[in-house]
Amino acid sequence: MQAITFEADIVSEFLRIPNFEQLKNKHVKVVIEASETQISDIDSCFDRFHYDLASQPFNRDEANAR
Repeated sequence: MQAITFEADIVSEFLRIPNFEQLKNKHVKVVIEASETQISDIDSCFDRFHYDLASQPFNRDEANAR
């Protein structure tokens, strides 16, 4: 059995699972532990803005030359 642990701030009914592909089409057991601390309103505001940079080319040498 494989265990993957991660933390997340829940701001909607959806939860983003890291490394989703390795769990795809497998039976999993999900356990949710809630902490007593709450995220701030500013954090929940910025959580709405997600931009996937995976498709953007990045050249470290070119970036350092700027």
